[in-house]
This record gives sequence, structure tokens and C-alpha cells, in this order.
Amino acid sequence: MSSIAVYDELIRFASIKTDDPAIRAKQLRAVRVVLENFPEVVEESLDKERQKGIDEGRLDEAREVLRSVLQRRGLVLSSEDQARIDACTVLVTLRRWYGQAVDAQSAEEALGPSKGFDCREWFARLGWEGPR
Repeated sequence: MSSIAVYDELIRFASIKTDDPAIRAKQLRAVRVVLENFPEVVEESLDKERQKGIDEGRLDEAREVLRSVLQRRGLVLSSEDQARIDACTVLVTLRRWYGQAVDAQSAEEALGPSKGFDCREWFARLGWEGPR
């Protein structure tokens, strides 16, 4: 059997969705063998998960700081505002809201659109790092 045929068969076998414990055990064994022989795949996966955790932590902290500033300023958040903050996954947007919350007259104003164009927010929304 050629290397390509073996590869194709391995991919096919690993892709089978099953609840059969015997097949599942063989799939897991095959994955373990591959991972033991390619530690760089494990490290790459761990790096991605670490970065994901760091990014989530930054978002959580930005949400917490934003809510703290709004609360200290006596600006009341509606349930829609709370949901909007929770749903925001763009750190630059949360930071912009924080900056606006410092002198906003209402929570609506704090969470409103930017007073000027900020290309960093658009770059972040598109997943780009922006100009260096």
C-alpha cells in the first residue's frame, strides 16, 4: 500500500463519527500514536489554546473595567446594554467604550459610536493586526 493510500485511509478512519466504543478506542489510539510522533502538533495546539485563554481573559477584564467605570459614575446599564457588553468580542471596542464612559452623560452615550473614525477597531473586527 502506498504512503498516500495509507494517509487517505488514516484520515477516513479518524473522521468516522461513531458511538461504538471499540472503534472509538482504536481512533484514540491512532491519534495518540500520531501525536507521539509529531510533538510539534501538540505544542501548536497548546499554543492556540493558551492564546485563546489569554484573549478571553483580556476581554473579561475589559468588560469588568467598563462596568466598574459606569457604576462609579452612576450610569445605569439596561439589560440590553449588559447583553451588548457581554456579547462584544472586540477588545478595541470595549476599550473605546471605556474611554467614552469616563465623560459620558449616560450609558447609552458611553456605548455609542465613536466620535471619530478609529481604524484599529475595523482592523480588529476583520481579524487584522493593522499597520505596523
